[in-house]
Amino acid sequence: MANHKKVAVIGDVTVDWQVVLPHGLHGSSLDPLWAWSAPEESQLSAHAGGAALLHAIVEAAVADRDPSAEVSGPSVPAEALARPDTGDFARLVMAWSPAPAPQALGGSAWRIVELFGRTAAIRPRSAAPEPPGDADVIVIDDLALGFRDDPMQWPAALSEGQPPREVVLLTTVPLARGPLWERLLERCADVLTVVVLSEDLRKDSLPVGYPLSWEQLYRDVVRAVRGCGLAEAARVVVPVGLSGAVIIEREGASRLLFSPRTLEGDERATWPGAVVGYAMCVAAAIAAEMTGDGADLTAATNRGLAAARALHLGGYDLVRDGEQIRLRFPLERVRQELREASVVLPSVAMDVATSDDRRILTEVVGGADLVTMAETVAVYGPGHLEAAVPVETVGAWSSVDRDEIESMRAVRGIVSEYVRQWRAGTRLERPLSIAVFGPPGAGKSFAVKQMARALLPGLMKELEFNLSQFHDESELGPALHRVRDAVLQQYLPLVFWDEFDTALRGVPLGWLRHFLAPMQDGAFLEQGAFHPIGPAIFVFAGGTSATLDDFVGGTDATQAKQAKKPDFLSRLRAYVNVYGPNPQSEHDVAYILRRALLLRSLLQRKAPQIVDGDLVRIDPGVLRAFLKADGYTHGARSMEAIVDMSALSGKSRFERASLPPANQLALHVDAARYLALVYGTGSG
Repeated sequence: MANHKKVAVIGDVTVDWQVVLPHGLHGSSLDPLWAWSAPEESQLSAHAGGAALLHAIVEAAVADRDPSAEVSGPSVPAEALARPDTGDFARLVMAWSPAPAPQALGGSAWRIVELFGRTAAIRPRSAAPEPPGDADVIVIDDLALGFRDDPMQWPAALSEGQPPREVVLLTTVPLARGPLWERLLERCADVLTVVVLSEDLRKDSLPVGYPLSWEQLYRDVVRAVRGCGLAEAARVVVPVGLSGAVIIEREGASRLLFSPRTLEGDERATWPGAVVGYAMCVAAAIAAEMTGDGADLTAATNRGLAAARALHLGGYDLVRDGEQIRLRFPLERVRQELREASVVLPSVAMDVATSDDRRILTEVVGGADLVTMAETVAVYGPGHLEAAVPVETVGAWSSVDRDEIESMRAVRGIVSEYVRQWRAGTRLERPLSIAVFGPPGAGKSFAVKQMARALLPGLMKELEFNLSQFHDESELGPALHRVRDAVLQQYLPLVFWDEFDTALRGVPLGWLRHFLAPMQDGAFLEQGAFHPIGPAIFVFAGGTSATLDDFVGGTDATQAKQAKKPDFLSRLRAYVNVYGPNPQSEHDVAYILRRALLLRSLLQRKAPQIVDGDLVRIDPGVLRAFLKADGYTHGARSMEAIVDMSALSGKSRFERASLPPANQLALHVDAARYLALVYGTGSG
């Protein structure tokens, strides 16, 4: 008789009660007496959840990897799905309605819009037959609903005899605690694979920050897992949203799977709502891999993530039975991705034990030709970058630099929260103050403007004041009145205070003290009266400091105190360092890609006739010179100036003859070196 492999699924079982709202939650804002007169359609249905749902997913995944394998697990009896008052299983109650989805999937998908709560089982009972004592793989769904604390529900294989070959534990908070965890470590630590969501690490107070870059997320997750009880398992798989996962091996290197174009939370921000089953998809993919002959945990995790993305984007299936409608887990759609992922995410192994400064770009590119990669980006766009290079794109701004991405993401998160409060009508008594630093011509204002326009299209008014052109502080009042005017016009003003760190009447940093009251109190004094400003976003763009650290340490303590620099810094809520096209140090390998992205953006805006779809038509020699110039005298402004001085009107291609003469180029670059690159007579 053939030796069929056996898989057992066990754990907490739930009944998920679905309040199906075809028209959403609109009626909740109405007075109940009015809502009663025009009730929205709604229906109630139930779906097996927890280990019962996981059983169905594992069974489908295993069948495609090893059709001969036997899968056992719990199910929910029909009466429990028909009566909400049945107390045999924990019950979850959630509202579902159509949410935005990609047009290729019909434009809408059924997702959870509100979780009302849960009720514990009154008379808990097992919904599963006793798993076979010789199970090869045991898959446990631990929802902290009683199974972890009740040894009577555990299979004999966790207590006596030969332990299973592999154990997959899908768990939640509190993590790495309780009788089940202790038993698993005692019996199965060397074959234990734990699947836990990144959000559960945060809920358990582990030091995992919200996403700024893949490098930061990877470092945080690895260190958090290795620093807690989860580290005793043979391996831990942490799905990070729908965009990636971190695999931590107890006896080996850790690995990151990641989407180069998105970060944790991006998909759900674009396609709001949630569904049940994300982590189940990953656990099922891993269990199926362990059942088969393969041992590729990275590939299995990728399939699980692909299934979770398909589950989220398409939502649950709507099933109609006459007048009755109900929602059903899209098992076939998920199964297709568990069989073969439609997208293969890149992966990289990085050592975070020795350095906080590891960069995916360096790990991926290694000895590859960065110039060739930069040429591809400039001509065809960031979508044609090496598949595993992370790119952050906001409007027309893009970056591949880890530091830029992290600081821009941090600022965007803070600005987004302020914008949400403003949209919700929250009373905002003071402006949100952020600072942007970078060398002259780094494109500081451009980056922030692109972010703001993406967050609040059509409702934000941009105002820009260069303080180096103001004669004295008397000109600040009229500028702030223009900010007030924009507020009265129902805009959220985005106010740039360029060169805020310039001197005022010969006093270094003399402008800082005049912004303290507007930043803190949301008002300014003029002719003996205080004038409220209202909600606004103040962006202080430095003119003399390349980074925040330069600004903080750029003056002695006495001078800084006299200028009120500490008070000014205490009122800032965020900052971003923008690096521009010149290398920041000998270790800065990303500068040539920054140049490529900046050049492409400049040509798209200033010479759109040479752009055909994604293709920028440019002579290879001209492109080479832009990318490999020794340095730009005035940073991004010099690159922009060379484009402005070039004869591109009426041209469909940026030819060598379009460049300005050498004496004009010399204003911005080493002209001889630049032209040698254009004509192929220079090296480098």
